[in-house]
Amino acid sequence: MIVINCVKKRMADAEAIATGAMKTGVQNTAHRPRGFAPRGKSSPVRLNAKRSSLGMISAINNQGKTRFLCYRKAMNTKLLTRFIGRLVRDTERKVF
Repeated sequence: MIVINCVKKRMADAEAIATGAMKTGVQNTAHRPRGFAPRGKSSPVRLNAKRSSLGMISAINNQGKTRFLCYRKAMNTKLLTRFIGRLVRDTERKVF
């Protein structure tokens, strides 16, 4: 609780914006479908041969403004630096 109060005081002194970030991702192969067939027969299941995935990092600040960055490849430092750079560039105040 002391740490939170300290951060709140630093934010108030700097007139900063509190921002929380989150990373998520989806892919088309995450769920394996099962087909139906009578007993003793194999079930015909068509699988999508091409794997596809999409990732997203998002941030929301204490004023309710949101920022998103969608990407196809794995998250790396270059993408994170790009996202944080855009986030800082779009705000007039400090970002915590």
